[in-house]
Amino acid sequence: MYTHRDQHNLGSVFFLHLLYDAAVCDLTRIALPGFAFPLANAFHDAPVDFLSQCQRRSWFHANRISTLIRKGRAHGRLAFDDPFVGDAAFESAKIQIVFAATMSSNPDFIRTTADNIRTNIELLDMLSQNEAGLNPYVRCRSSHSHNAEH
Repeated sequence: MYTHRDQHNLGSVFFLHLLYDAAVCDLTRIALPGFAFPLANAFHDAPVDFLSQCQRRSWFHANRISTLIRKGRAHGRLAFDDPFVGDAAFESAKIQIVFAATMSSNPDFIRTTADNIRTNIELLDMLSQNEAGLNPYVRCRSSHSHNAEH
């Protein structure tokens, strides 16, 4: 990663990896219960083994997105210079939440999912900050409480 950073293509490398995992998520999430897609009706008669494989693959790639985000955070915004990474983080979080809520009750799996969701949200927070480190979409509590006093 340091070589890619020095060659000024770290963001591109992360983008390609995230794009691949997001594409697989997009193709397989239709098999997850709770996602309402028009094409989902065609999956009602699909073999159970195929559905199960799609569900596991969807979670695996959603988890990989969180893992990539975790690895890239050491490099800050350089690793995440393409706006698509926010979409990948959001879709990854949705898939992991649905999978954890409908497919697994294992406490270790739930903990991993919670950590991954936090990672994805931290990235989304970082991407929404301006140069001063402030998020224009979130009001500070201190300014909110100050406004409440007036």
